[in-house]
Amino acid sequence: MLKKSGVLMNSLSRILSVMCLLSLFGSFASAQKKYPETVEIKFESGKLKQKIKYVAYNDIEFSELYFENGEKNIFYTRKEKSSDAYKPDVYKYQRYSDKGLVIADGVCYVSPTENFYGDSSCYKYTGVIKGYGDDSSLISEESFEKGVREGESKYYSKEKFVTYVFKKDKKTKMTETDVNTRKVIKTEEYFSDGSIKK
Repeated sequence: MLKKSGVLMNSLSRILSVMCLLSLFGSFASAQKKYPETVEIKFESGKLKQKIKYVAYNDIEFSELYFENGEKNIFYTRKEKSSDAYKPDVYKYQRYSDKGLVIADGVCYVSPTENFYGDSSCYKYTGVIKGYGDDSSLISEESFEKGVREGESKYYSKEKFVTYVFKKDKKTKMTETDVNTRKVIKTEEYFSDGSIKK
């Protein structure tokens, strides 16, 4: 039993040594890179998928992500660089549908300690996110503040549009309005647990 434990400890020790060496090599290799550096990633078809500008190791100044049809997908452009690990970087954030429709155009807050690659949606987004139907008609406009619904969000149909007012992701009020006459059909107010005030 002791012999097996010794063999296991030796194996673990070797694995840890190799991992340390790889980590050191990675740090050395990154230190040898010259910044700023612009990297392009392509689809198998050869079309541009993503263009990233690094100003330091894992420090992205801008990222442009595309659909394979060439349309814009997700764009990040840094507007404010953080001065410490507890304050987020501020990026202009734009997101589009594969038909070129604007889904989001606002601000994204990215922590310097976050693994950020510029190839996914913003989790701490401030601005409006738009939703579209199959015919590209606008069906929703949701307002967010740092990733949480805040203020007015609107949902559209052919007959009416519904407006919800949110405070810290909790709905406080709802108004239904007739699309043609612009008359209010119904209103509701809510308690903090979501139940209707009567």
